[in-house]
This record gives sequence, C-alpha cells and structure tokens, in this order.
Amino acid sequence: MKTLKYIFLLAISFTLSFCGNDKKSNKNTAEDSALEVVEVDTGKKTIYEEPALKAKFKNEKIADAYKAYSKLQNAFVNTNAADAANAATSLKMAMEAVGVDEVVLKAVSNVITSTDIKEQRTQFVVITAEMEKMLEGSFDAGMVYKLYCPMAFNNTGAYWLSSDKQVQNPYFGDKMMRCGRVDSAIE
Repeated sequence: MKTLKYIFLLAISFTLSFCGNDKKSNKNTAEDSALEVVEVDTGKKTIYEEPALKAKFKNEKIADAYKAYSKLQNAFVNTNAADAANAATSLKMAMEAVGVDEVVLKAVSNVITSTDIKEQRTQFVVITAEMEKMLEGSFDAGMVYKLYCPMAFNNTGAYWLSSDKQVQNPYFGDKMMRCGRVDSAIE
C-alpha cells in the first residue's frame, strides 16, 4: 500500500512539472500570423531558362517587342538586375518601333538605368500592362499566358506574361518561384 502511494505521488509530481513548463499563450497576434518570406542561401544559384515561344505573330515588330519582354521577364525570374537592364534596352527599341506611350518608355528606361532589382520589378508592372494591350489580336497562331502573383508588392498582386503556363515568378525569383497562377490566355 505504501508503494502504491509513492507511485501515485511520483506520477502527480511528474505531471505537474511537465504541464507547468509551457507558459506560451494560445492567442494569435497579427505579428504571429503575418506571412513571412525567408531567403535561404543554398550556395548554388539555379539559372532558369526562358520559355520557348510557340506563338506566331501577325506583326514582326510586335513579335520583336514580345521577345524582348520575355527576356526581361526571365531576367527577373533569375533575379539579375544587369540582365534586366540589357533586356530592357532591346525592349525599349522594339517598343519605340511599335509606338507606345511615353509613360511606358519611361518605365523601360527606369529598368535600364536602375541597378536595384526591386525598383526594376516595380517598373515591370507598367511594362506588362502595355505588352498585354499590344498582344490583343496580334496572333496568327498560338497564345501567351497571363499569370498573377497575389503576394507581389506587399500582397497587392501583379501580373506578368509568359509563353509557358508553368509559373516562374518574376516578382520574387527563387524566393517564391512557384507563387502564382495562370489567370487567362491571350490568343
């Protein structure tokens, strides 16, 4: 009987000692539930290839502009500011040949002159909107996909265009490569 009392007291003391250690509150605060993007350096950089263009265009100038846009988009996927500036140089010439609004040319020029990938990506929103308008009714065959990332620019979201429906996010690159969805197709 005495042994049973000791076992019972020992079990209660263990239970109390383990139960009292967790002092954390179960309340969720805004800070706890905020989404966080954590960048992890694995030591090796993956280089993503530009999607192959399968569409055929009615107008060669628009085709050239889209090809340059695609190179710019791929530079952002690879988070490479220098490649983005080079691609934007070609894009500017192609867009001038098509004849676009000065606001768009200014956005492209800002990509060329900036070395800050975040600033370049901000300009990409304006460029994408113009490219989408340019592509409407421009195809003889094939299509281009319009993709959307809801988390871009502090969860305000942003679109981009791609020759492939596989998501390669130009707004986050490797941080969140597959964040996004196909919104529609431009045919």
